[in-house]
Amino acid sequence: MPVTLDITDGIALIRSSAGLDDAALPAALAAAACADAIVLHGEGREFFPGIDFKGVLRTSVGDIRARDSRTCALIADLIALPVPVVAAINGSAFGRGCDLALACDLRVLADDARLGCVTGHLVLLGHQIGADEALRTGLVDRVVPAGDVLAAARELAVRAVRKRAQEYASAT
Repeated sequence: MPVTLDITDGIALIRSSAGLDDAALPAALAAAACADAIVLHGEGREFFPGIDFKGVLRTSVGDIRARDSRTCALIADLIALPVPVVAAINGSAFGRGCDLALACDLRVLADDARLGCVTGHLVLLGHQIGADEALRTGLVDRVVPAGDVLAAARELAVRAVRKRAQEYASAT
C-alpha cells in the first residue's frame, strides 16, 4: 500500500511511497486530523513527487490541470488542519512536493537532501537549495542525518503538542 496511516500516542504518521496524485493521501490527511499532530513522511528519493516530467508529454492539458487542481486542494486542506503538521523530508523535495513541505508547520530535512521550487529564478533556472542554506534561510527547522529524519520529525511534533497544551493551560 503506497499510503499508510498510523496513530501512536496522539501523533499521526502518514507514510507515502507514492506521489501527490495518490487518491489515498487526502483521505489519510482527513483521518489524521483527529490526532494531536501529524508527521508527513514521503518515502523514497523524492518527497511526495508531483508530475513525472517524462510523462507530461503524453498527458493532456486537461489532465495536467485536473492534477494541479487536486494538488492545490490537498495543500489547502493541509494548511487548514487544526493540528501541527511536520514534514519529514528524507529525499529531495521539488515542485509540488516542495510546496507540500512548505505548507507544513515544521520541516525536518535530511542533510543530503535538497529543496527546489519557491519562486522566480529558483524555478526558471532550476536552482536547488541544499540543506545548510535551507536551514540558514528558515525554509526548514532542522537538518539531521538521513537516518534520523523520521525520529526528529516525531520529536518536533511532540514538542509542538506540548507547547500548544501549555499555551492552552495558561490561557484558561
